[in-house]
Amino acid sequence: MPNYSLNFSKGSGTIIAQYYNLIRLGMDGYKNIMENMQENASYLAAKLNGSTKFEVINKSITFPMVTVQLQNCDFTVFHLSEKLRQKGWIVPAYTLPANAEDIAVLRMVVKESFSKDMVEMLYSDVMEAVEKLEQTEEERLEKINTNKNPSLLY
Repeated sequence: MPNYSLNFSKGSGTIIAQYYNLIRLGMDGYKNIMENMQENASYLAAKLNGSTKFEVINKSITFPMVTVQLQNCDFTVFHLSEKLRQKGWIVPAYTLPANAEDIAVLRMVVKESFSKDMVEMLYSDVMEAVEKLEQTEEERLEKINTNKNPSLLY
């Protein structure tokens, strides 16, 4: 007897929760949430694009997501992603699919709870990580030697 169930499928709890939220918030409520997410994504994209270190790949933001590649940097998006992870941010870095494998990008998803203040914090942490990654070894050693507690640098 054939089995029509899907292997590795998710439960329906999230769909039920979304339906409940749609009923509770209504179309206007959902529209407000999506517009806020889009606004915050556009704000983040503008801030990153305004620096000389990033080029925004998805110029017209259709989804609340910002995808950037590095420019004028001696390090990779993988280094930057790791540095941001040390600050608690999960910003995936990956190469694009076939015929564009040489392009590596960072993807930042703006969720409902991601406020404009958090955009500012993320941008600040990104720029701080870029600054640290651009430091020479001599500059890092000098900073360690002048700091009373070098473990605070990490």
